[in-house]
Amino acid sequence: CCYIVLVFCLLSRVAAFMGRGGDATHSSSDQRGTRHSHSVFDGLGGVNGFKLFGTTPPYVDLRKPPGHTSMASEVSFQKTVSDALTLKSLVFSPNLVWFLTAVFVFFAKPYDEELFREARNGFHLRWMAPRFAVHFGVSLLYYGYFFLGCYVWRLSTRKFKPGSWPTPSNMLHNLFFWTLGMLQVAAYDAIMIRLWATRAVDMVTNQEVAENAYEAVKLAVTIALVPLWRDFHFYAAHRFIHVRALYKYVHSLHHRIPDPEPFSGLTMHPVEHLYYFSNALVPALYVRTHPLVFMFVLVHLYLAPACGHSGFEDHFQQDLYHFLHHAYFECNYGSPSSGFLDKLGGTFRECIGKSKHYQGEWNGEGEQNRSREWSATAHLGLPKTFGHGVYFTLSLAAAWLLCTSASAGSQSKNDAHLVAAVIAYGPIVAALVLAQCSRDRYSWRWPFHKERVAFGLTCVFGYLCCVKPVHDAVFLLVNAK
Repeated sequence: CCYIVLVFCLLSRVAAFMGRGGDATHSSSDQRGTRHSHSVFDGLGGVNGFKLFGTTPPYVDLRKPPGHTSMASEVSFQKTVSDALTLKSLVFSPNLVWFLTAVFVFFAKPYDEELFREARNGFHLRWMAPRFAVHFGVSLLYYGYFFLGCYVWRLSTRKFKPGSWPTPSNMLHNLFFWTLGMLQVAAYDAIMIRLWATRAVDMVTNQEVAENAYEAVKLAVTIALVPLWRDFHFYAAHRFIHVRALYKYVHSLHHRIPDPEPFSGLTMHPVEHLYYFSNALVPALYVRTHPLVFMFVLVHLYLAPACGHSGFEDHFQQDLYHFLHHAYFECNYGSPSSGFLDKLGGTFRECIGKSKHYQGEWNGEGEQNRSREWSATAHLGLPKTFGHGVYFTLSLAAAWLLCTSASAGSQSKNDAHLVAAVIAYGPIVAALVLAQCSRDRYSWRWPFHKERVAFGLTCVFGYLCCVKPVHDAVFLLVNAK
């Protein structure tokens, strides 16, 4: 891991060096983005023009600077429903690439009886480490390829923020938190294996899918619905962690980066990783389903942020939608597929510059786009304030409690509920208390302090999508026999 960090720091230094001489090229090379060819297979897997780099979506006007073409026409409830019903959201989108990757991981490290036999005896590196290695390796190849393609080989040229390049210190910061995220991926995988192995949670086997037409159809339908579930969970969880108290001590780490690069996608506080990856627990934790569904959601969770945080407009899965969220903070909480919810809430922003649709609270129009420094705060170091230090210490204590309790197992229901409450609710309670003690000049509800019904729904769906699955998984894990 240290070797990998050093390699990518070196690559980032190369990227920064090349960036000093490439600003003019990048700011004036808009015409290098190409239109994709017309073919029945064009767009398969989200690949336009059969190219991963140097191509833009059809709606982009190449005569305009990167990010200045409105994507309002690409965001609507009707389009989301149509894409889902025609399976376009699965087949003609990056979701197909992530599904095929999930299938590869599923067969490379199968959920078989030998694995469950070992897991029934408890957590052990003997069966956990190889699975982590596969997830880590697949993710590193994916993120590394797009980092190299955009920032070293310069296969993409339409950068949203020309002249802004990460430094080695920035990359060390991102790779550190990215690695912590991948450790939580392995933890969620191990937790579900343990729950299946101890029969705390039931699952559909490969044999049942092969012999039972109902189970086969149910699996196919569930796979097709995963992208919709991912988009809704991301929107609900994202709004939830933007509530001021949680944002200040958790999500603000991710927002240290107004101009992201691929590894920024999983550069999150461990508490945010906890709630973000909770998406993988549903439906596996509550509905008897095939493990491939869990694997698809998990792989989707750790691969999707890569290209979505590239900072470029002309490549596979370019994501102006989320770039605008980093640049303008209080907008575009979902993705284009769930963008109709942002439109409904007045938080939709369609392009860089003045917006015709945005009605939210953010008043720093273009403020983060004026600086040419990539990030002034994305560096490893001591906690920002005393409150952040206390929160970090409490997070470490909660992680230790989870590890020791899960290793012991077979605890009483009361003890299991207590541990589950600390892990699931503790980060929220701690953030609320520290926010009040710090005398924050913002309301703990900001930027939703003027909302009533919408803020209530944010809390309800945040609880149902993030907090409850974590609580239930920890309870079952600690109570497992």
